[in-house]
Amino acid sequence: MKNDTFELALNSVTAAGVKISESLHSDKSFGSWHIAVKSKPKRRLIWDGKDAFLVAQIERIATNPLQLFRTFIITLVLSRTITE
Repeated sequence: MKNDTFELALNSVTAAGVKISESLHSDKSFGSWHIAVKSKPKRRLIWDGKDAFLVAQIERIATNPLQLFRTFIITLVLSRTITE
């Protein structure tokens, strides 16, 4: 059975008029799910059911290692802020 947070997120994205390119929910992975939308740059929401983390990702093409590190740190900060 799909959980309420997945259904809520899916309905919210659809109601905003955003086209979904992929969505997946897995009861076998602690209720984890992800929703990817059709956009440039690519964007997706990921719920990690085991650790109760919600992550919003935006594709960014890094041209050097420092940019990769900054992107990683921003993702961690967003994940931690949302779950606290």
